[in-house]
Amino acid sequence: MLSSVHKPTKGQIYKDGEPVDFDNPSDARATGIETVYQDLALMDDLDIATNIFMGQFPGREIGPLQLIDWDETYERAEEIMMDQLGRDVDIRTEVEFLSGGQRQLVAIGRALAFDPDVIILDEPTSALSVDVTRLVQDTIDTLADQGITIVIVSHNIESVLKHADRIGVLFQGQIVDIKQPAETDLEELNELMTTGTLASGRLDD
Repeated sequence: MLSSVHKPTKGQIYKDGEPVDFDNPSDARATGIETVYQDLALMDDLDIATNIFMGQFPGREIGPLQLIDWDETYERAEEIMMDQLGRDVDIRTEVEFLSGGQRQLVAIGRALAFDPDVIILDEPTSALSVDVTRLVQDTIDTLADQGITIVIVSHNIESVLKHADRIGVLFQGQIVDIKQPAETDLEELNELMTTGTLASGRLDD
């Protein structure tokens, strides 16, 4: 709903304190909301820069023709990977040769190309090794330091406790509690996720 893939059946979405209504994902993108889905949706046979700017290539005009400006495409892709993500990678590398963590960074780089102020990450560390998970987590911290709001959907509770400012716990499609990381722990969050309540009594409002 935040990225307008689905329409809400009730309630109101607010962004920067103002009510917003989206008819399609382009509307959400226009307000600065980007989503990186769990499947990443990358094209393995194309290089990093092309994946980042697919569908939104920088252009240049030659008479009546509108052409892709490949020089600017590669220059801007390198700026995103180096300056915003802090990763020195060859942007001409085809995605099929990248590790899981590097592929995740390319997908995040594609979101950054739209200059968002909110990025939704769907299970960003799913099926990644410990070292690669750390790479992605460091990247999330880097983006947060740049003032970008990161919404993480994750079952990796240890990662959530380490990197989140606030934790919203869902049970059967409902938010059952919102916790501060310093005021909860793995055991309590697991109990909320699996039962929707705490054995110690009723949840606070």
